[in-house]
Amino acid sequence: MKLIFILLICLPVLVFSDSDHERAKQLYEQGEILSLQEILERSKGFIQGQILEVELEREDGKLIYEIEIINHQNSIIELLFDAKTGQLLNSEPED
Repeated sequence: MKLIFILLICLPVLVFSDSDHERAKQLYEQGEILSLQEILERSKGFIQGQILEVELEREDGKLIYEIEIINHQNSIIELLFDAKTGQLLNSEPED
């Protein structure tokens, strides 16, 4: 549990450059996206495991959180969430 807490604290620094982090902060403050913390909480309901990577990307004009998780079988699963609504859009194994 302690490792997950440390990862959650460090994650925004590891994933986003300073300008990306600031842009994500602005989008959150404007109500355009949900917080990373809320999206990570939602991801727990779908896949149990360790978070490897989180990205905030724009695909087809929509902001998407991409979360890569390694599960207990050592498979990597990618979850795609609508960054504004938090809806799970897709779940697929990574090659």
